[in-house]
Amino acid sequence: MRLLAFCWSGLEKPPPCNARRHGTLNYEKRTGVKDVDFDEFVRKASDVEAAIRGMMYGSVNPDKVKIEGIDTEEEKQAKEEARLARLAEIERKSEHHKSEHQKQ
Repeated sequence: MRLLAFCWSGLEKPPPCNARRHGTLNYEKRTGVKDVDFDEFVRKASDVEAAIRGMMYGSVNPDKVKIEGIDTEEEKQAKEEARLARLAEIERKSEHHKSEHQKQ
């Protein structure tokens, strides 16, 4: 995080890495990490850095920070409730199916 802050301080988005795009630095071949994953990580790190900077200077309300790709507590809770509802539905169908087989 400090490296990102040092390299890109004051910039909205990180500058494009021409060497990586031209194949000079083939991260995927060397590490197995795809360029898409690398770019997504850099985007999230830059967004987090911008949010932290905004909170430091008082221009961003910490309670209203939303970074794409990072779930809020409310979103995590909603996803968990939906997952539990799906599991309950599967169990209900399974029990209904078992009872139908037992009747025959």
